[in-house]
Amino acid sequence: MGREEKRMHERTVRLLTKRLGREPKEEEVEKEIEGYRKAQGLAPNRDRKV
Repeated sequence: MGREEKRMHERTVRLLTKRLGREPKEEEVEKEIEGYRKAQGLAPNRDRKV
């Protein structure tokens, strides 16, 4: 995983922790990132893992 993917993952974990009031599950993080990428018009990037 590249530097940008790591940063996006870390930011998403922080965002979801604030939103949910708990540590998010990995599936929740992946779903949020996929939704963000879809909204931005980016490729899904499903084959890459953290």
